Amino acid sequence: MVYQIFPDRFNNGNPHGEIQGRKKDSFIYATKEDSPYYIKDGHGDIARWDFFGGNFEGIRQKIPYLKDLGVTAIYLNSIFQASSNHRYDTQDFMKIDPMLGTEEDFKNLIKDLHKNRIALILDGVFNHVGADSKYFLSAVTDKTVPYYSWFNFINYPTKYQSWWGVTTLPEVNKNNADYQNFICGPDGVLAKWTRMHVDGCRLDVADELPMPLLREIRERLQNEDCHALIGEVWEDASHKFVNSEFRTYMAGDNLTGTMNYPVRNFIVSLLQANNETEEVAAMNDLENLVENYPKAFLENCLNNIGTHDTARIKTVLGGDEQLVALAFGLLFSVPGVPCIYYGDEAGLEGDKDPDNRRYFPWGKESDFLEKEVKELAHWRRENRALVDGKVGYVKIAYGINALVRYNQRELVICCYNKTDQDMILDAGKFQTYCLPEKIGELASDILDQESVAQKAYLLKTFKLDRNEKE
Repeated sequence: MVYQIFPDRFNNGNPHGEIQGRKKDSFIYATKEDSPYYIKDGHGDIARWDFFGGNFEGIRQKIPYLKDLGVTAIYLNSIFQASSNHRYDTQDFMKIDPMLGTEEDFKNLIKDLHKNRIALILDGVFNHVGADSKYFLSAVTDKTVPYYSWFNFINYPTKYQSWWGVTTLPEVNKNNADYQNFICGPDGVLAKWTRMHVDGCRLDVADELPMPLLREIRERLQNEDCHALIGEVWEDASHKFVNSEFRTYMAGDNLTGTMNYPVRNFIVSLLQANNETEEVAAMNDLENLVENYPKAFLENCLNNIGTHDTARIKTVLGGDEQLVALAFGLLFSVPGVPCIYYGDEAGLEGDKDPDNRRYFPWGKESDFLEKEVKELAHWRRENRALVDGKVGYVKIAYGINALVRYNQRELVICCYNKTDQDMILDAGKFQTYCLPEKIGELASDILDQESVAQKAYLLKTFKLDRNEKE
């Protein structure tokens, strides 16, 4: 299980909550319960960035919490020096943001994570930089500097290509050989941080990076014994086109997986479906994804029910923690790696950015949801079919369905009931989808006459013998 942390919002580990590396033209919230809020100028641009002061030491101190939850890897949003709280406006790729700590603090975090068998995935933001970055400031000051060729100027120095027209995020010319070497070279950005024993990299807006650069990034990571490369791709990545170019994400020489947002769409659609037709449509969407993705690629994707770019799952599901628990049950049942956005397991709410980036509610967590996630993480560790098994479905009734995972050794079932009634299941009414006949019959027999409580899920496992597999 991967755990995504937005570093400024997780935990401040300083003795009295001191804020280090304070930034000019910013503010710090008065309490940890404050709701995130943007202060914008008359043009709609952010005039003051807001901070809570989370840092590496705070994460390090919460390793016991993460370990108890069942986390085996953490993915950190960008950590490099920047003006903003999200740090996707990099000022210097070679420096840690001082609010988070020092390089020594970072190394200590990695060391203690690895002691507890927790891997670390960093965010690579290589499509754009901050307008106040050392690179861009140098480029707009002097055309003769090497950094000038990194950017696409339309009318030098005031008009330039930027990410989605956001002028504070000038876009980098990713085809520039000097820039590519800066990122992927033997003394480049990736080499520096992976040599600190970072375990993987998540690429921001991966579909805006040229395929040759993606291949160079993968090659550098492999050279540094760092083998996970997860791309931010919101759609089905198997038939993604960018500017009419087919993106060969699954060729084996670039991404190893994606941030699997289609799984989030499946789970939310299934839990919000108004009838059986909509439920079957959601199941078909997931099955199409399973058919389109190579098995190894799919199993390396980070599945989510929320990230820093989406509304919180509890808010999406109307504040109903029982439905949130069902969402977690489905998340741990589908092919791929479950990835939890910090605080979702604690019952944190929030609409889209910036509200989805609240501070973790330490001392006020949802005991119910945390317990559910711990049990699901244990269930996944104990049942290999949830990692490498095929997937199919048992359609029972509106609001009551089961995901079935199976391999050569075992069959695992997650049956959920989103209705407000306890139900006794009747196999005579079941329909199976995407399952071999014998597996479908066995799953139906296992579920027949089982009781499923209202707004709850039922987990079942069964060891297969040769006759059942055939």
